[in-house]
Amino acid sequence: ESVLADGEDLPEAEPMLQSTIQKEEVSSCELDSVILAKSLRHMAVIEGIDLTQSQIQTILYIAYGVRLATKNERLTSEHPQMWQYGPVFPRAYNRLRKDAADGTDEYYSLKTGHPNIFRYLENCFRRYAWTKACILSTPHLSEGTPWSETRKSNPDRWGVRIEDDLIREWFLQRV
Repeated sequence: ESVLADGEDLPEAEPMLQSTIQKEEVSSCELDSVILAKSLRHMAVIEGIDLTQSQIQTILYIAYGVRLATKNERLTSEHPQMWQYGPVFPRAYNRLRKDAADGTDEYYSLKTGHPNIFRYLENCFRRYAWTKACILSTPHLSEGTPWSETRKSNPDRWGVRIEDDLIREWFLQRV
């Protein structure tokens, strides 16, 4: 089974024509990746499950990629970077690592302030939260993925931004 969120499961996930996407610039969502990551953490608390940092990062990356492919819009103001073990949103990663809070404030802030994004993220969470991190991330690290293409272009560097065009094109083929 493909480890992607498909349009049927996600509100607002109407695919755009590829020719339309190429003519338009990507619009940017101004949400902070930390708010989204902490909201995912709180969703896990509500469900009584433990989400690893890797699971949070991968769910966030999938949501980001599907949103680029279906809405031509970035989910967060932060771009994912190529780290050794997969795509990472560094601000969210570092904040979650340092802050053990359960994300209650961010969860309710997102739910009331951006209900469409909240529902979208919640659907991604529901689809992937119970998938082991290694299974969840594997399809995003294999040959031809945005992560692997960025790694090929930057063989001796980590922390390089994964370009939205690569992410959009890869997810367009899978949604």
